[in-house]
Amino acid sequence: MKTHIILLILLAGMVAPLKGQVFDPDNLEGRERIATFKVGFLTRKMDLTRKEAQVFWPVYYEYEAKKDKITEAKEKALQKVKEDESFKEFLKIEFQLEQAKLESKSEFYGKLFEILPEHKVKAYYQAEREFKRKLLKIISERRRK
Repeated sequence: MKTHIILLILLAGMVAPLKGQVFDPDNLEGRERIATFKVGFLTRKMDLTRKEAQVFWPVYYEYEAKKDKITEAKEKALQKVKEDESFKEFLKIEFQLEQAKLESKSEFYGKLFEILPEHKVKAYYQAEREFKRKLLKIISERRRK
């Protein structure tokens, strides 16, 4: 009996660290680490001054919140089509949401051009793309391990 308990404790001790190594997109701690890394990455790549950062980040977070709401609405629409609505109705909703996403992006860049010089808006665009590539590469490498 003692041996079984000891083996169970040892097994649990070996499995717990493995769980922390798997990338879980629903893991809030992982998302926070990614967000923190992204803030530093964008700030560095854009070479934001303190004053620029004070006006950029609220606009950026507002845009991200809009994108998240649109993504959430799209997921809800997809769930509905799985349950009871027609695919044709889903596509109609998806196109409306994609249009809203595009309008939101256009509005965001319009605000960026109002608050930042053009070369910093360009740096943001490039940094955002580079960040996504780096993140996908990290995730891909972790999944292979």
